Amino acid sequence: MQESKDKTLRDLVYFPVFFNIVALGVTGLSFTLLPGLMSDYAQMSFVIYAGVFLAEILLVLILVGRLRKAGMSIRGLLTFDRETRWLRAIAVFAALNVLFIAYIWVALWIGYITPFSGLNLFQVVFFILLLPLAAGIVEELAFRGYLIEVMLKKGLAENRVVLYSAISFAFIHGFFLVDKIIMTFLFGLIAGYYYVKERNLPVLIVAHIVVDVVTFGMTTIM
Repeated sequence: MQESKDKTLRDLVYFPVFFNIVALGVTGLSFTLLPGLMSDYAQMSFVIYAGVFLAEILLVLILVGRLRKAGMSIRGLLTFDRETRWLRAIAVFAALNVLFIAYIWVALWIGYITPFSGLNLFQVVFFILLLPLAAGIVEELAFRGYLIEVMLKKGLAENRVVLYSAISFAFIHGFFLVDKIIMTFLFGLIAGYYYVKERNLPVLIVAHIVVDVVTFGMTTIM
């Protein structure tokens, strides 16, 4: 039992480390091969997020294997056997969106974040459609679905499970971006507490996708 629990806890560290290594690796390789990208903020940002997108795709492949070993499936995580309590669903949807939209709005207003300008049509679609879909689906499956479910099955208390998953989720968004770590940690706490009480992953996936669509839309300019 202890060995099984340790393996689960190792994934809390492994997922963000793997995610950052892939994203930073793609970014570093791109800048080495095409150093001119570093002089264009929008194109540099696109390359960085392309690395993030690749990390999302690879993470879901790892996740499928982890779920199989745990006797679980993606379909099982997306299927819930209780009636949706719409007031709670709307409340968590609103809380997650208000949290991040306010954060991005303030960051844009004070000039902490610079909008991406001069993007082509494909890049705009990437930022406001492809990347939000990948992040919303993969990250909720991994950090709210798989990690929380497995840790609960190992006997960890709900509060500890939510805290651990929120910390792990925060660090996939960078080890040095303190403000983003804090905001994604709060996101993880809200989403995690909703999940352990409602077991309704589709609501969180939709909320996460909308958050990313709106916030990337706020920072993306053709």
